[in-house]
Order: sequence, then C-alpha cells, then structure tokens
Amino acid sequence: AADRYDEEIAWADHALASLAPTIEDVARTRPLLIVVMSDHGEGFGEHGAYYHSYDAHEEALRVMLAVRGPGVVPGARAQLVSLVDLHATLLAYIDRAPAPRSPSRSLVPILQSAPGAAVPWRSAVLAEVGNAREFATAVVAPPWKLVHDASRGAWELFHIDRDPAERRNVYNREPAVAEQLRARMGELTRPGASRCPAR
Repeated sequence: AADRYDEEIAWADHALASLAPTIEDVARTRPLLIVVMSDHGEGFGEHGAYYHSYDAHEEALRVMLAVRGPGVVPGARAQLVSLVDLHATLLAYIDRAPAPRSPSRSLVPILQSAPGAAVPWRSAVLAEVGNAREFATAVVAPPWKLVHDASRGAWELFHIDRDPAERRNVYNREPAVAEQLRARMGELTRPGASRCPAR
C-alpha cells in the first residue's frame, strides 16, 4: 500500500511539473499566488492505524505547504502553522479580514519575512480528527505533543524534537508537562475557543 501511495505522489508531482511553464508565463504578466499543499498525511500502521481521518500522530497530520507569490521570500519556515491559516492568508491578499473569532491567522508576515526571522506567532496548535466511531485530539506545542485517543481512552506524550517518529510515549514520565498540555487542550476545545487544526 505504501508503494502505491508513493507512486500516486510521484504522479501528482509529474502532473504539477507539467503546469510549471504555464504558471511562469502567467506570473510574468500579473500577480499570482500559488499554494501547493496536502490536506492530510497517511498512516501505514506506524501507530496501529492505516490511512487517515482518525489518527492524530505525525504521519497523518503533518503535511507539506508551499507558497509562492507577491512579496514571498523563498525558504523554509519554522513557525507552527496550520492549513486553516490559508483562509486568512488568501483574504489578506485581497485586503479582507477573517471573522473576529476565526482561528485562522494570515501567513503574510511570515511569508514576507526572511526564513529564521523572529515573527510573533502562536505557541500551540490543536488537531481534532475522527469519524463516527473513532476520535482523537492532539495539542502540538513544540517540543512537546500530547495526543488523546478518545475511542481508547489513551493519552500519549511525545518530545517531537528528540522523537519525531513518536515511538516513545513519555506521558507517565513527564506528569508536569502532560498536565500543562491537558489544560491547554481543555482551553482550546472549550465552546467558543479559537480552534486551529494541526499543520
């Protein structure tokens, strides 16, 4: 299954590459904002889950996001962003603002700053994934990530800088961090909170 998935990604890359000359021609004559992204990752049993929609581990949540457009400075960014931020970003490019309680934040300050620049940004992001039978929530607050699998009643805590594959659950060894992130999860999931799906 993983090989077939890789083949599909390679096919999508090839199809996108075939559009590059046309995109370059259009960009020479008018402002053009280009966003390339994926809406989710894919699990292949790394944490007992396959595919996506109910698993909150990195293989299912972390996706690529590439932006090119007016004023965008090339280079990778380290800020904690989410695909939901595309809403405010696109509105910013047409001089509009999102709704006041929207969790979406415009990426324009990040995109128009040099990579590595200290742009004030969020310190945590919430992900909620699930279907009719299974549901999971995660709070990513680097270098930590807390995962709550509600369908199993399980809690996991990972130091994602030292353990990016999330193989060592340190929930019981780091009770203070776990409690802090549980409180943060409660704040982000309470009714009326400004939520933000993971990057």
